[in-house]
Amino acid sequence: MLEQLNPSQLSTMLNSAPIGILVLDSEDKISWINESLAEILGPRGQNLLGKSAATVDGDLREIFKPEGEVSLGASTDTQAISWLTTTSNLSEQYQVKYFVDISTLTVLINERDRLLAQIQALSIKDDATGLLNRRGIFQALEPQVSRSRRYENLLSVLTLKIANYEALKQQFNTDELATLMLAISQALNDQMRWADAIGRVDEDEILMVLPETEANTAQMLADKIQTHLSGLFVAALADKSFEICTRFGMAQWQKGEDVTLLMRRARDMMESGAETKVAINA
Repeated sequence: MLEQLNPSQLSTMLNSAPIGILVLDSEDKISWINESLAEILGPRGQNLLGKSAATVDGDLREIFKPEGEVSLGASTDTQAISWLTTTSNLSEQYQVKYFVDISTLTVLINERDRLLAQIQALSIKDDATGLLNRRGIFQALEPQVSRSRRYENLLSVLTLKIANYEALKQQFNTDELATLMLAISQALNDQMRWADAIGRVDEDEILMVLPETEANTAQMLADKIQTHLSGLFVAALADKSFEICTRFGMAQWQKGEDVTLLMRRARDMMESGAETKVAINA
């Protein structure tokens, strides 16, 4: 059908196309632009014929980029418009570039990313392990401390640190490390009572909140967890045998303490405590 169109009809069709079209000659100079692109470029798009990237000013050099996303000023020069450009060879002498306006799509993508960031900030779950994240576990701890301050109820916290986490990051890829942390988290979660809360406060640290629990009972739980981890088998890593080094910290709430003081004592014990090596998939 195109063969049946005369040059005037082809010119009208290309000029009225809802995309920008530009033709470069063998010296990468502009030999033709359609009306849609000229309208978008506005006054700056005048007298572009014969110009090259070296002889145009400012962001107009963007139109000479081979492919990808470029930002061109609007005809009003008050805002930027995002364009996706592709290039194809028209002949040995000419190259044609197409510009598709993706400004609306870019706005939608940015809005999506902003909303996802908000959702992530409000989330109380750790994506990798399914445990509460830092936000979630401290939301669970705050009312328990308030309850103990008001009624002097028993309350203990237990922290577990994977002391060789950085070494494990070097040993395993991202997916393998996530699988390992999921297995460890599930093993710990199996030891929790319904009233307890467990969360991942850092990539290498897990916090357990134990209402109505005294220090001796919390220490017994730490010993039980240590024994449980020593028999851990991670099926997805069955071909690998390795060790994890753990350190526990524990603190029972004392009269007058807030969350900060309680956690400080637990972490001080954890950081100064001895490391225990646990063989995995042994």
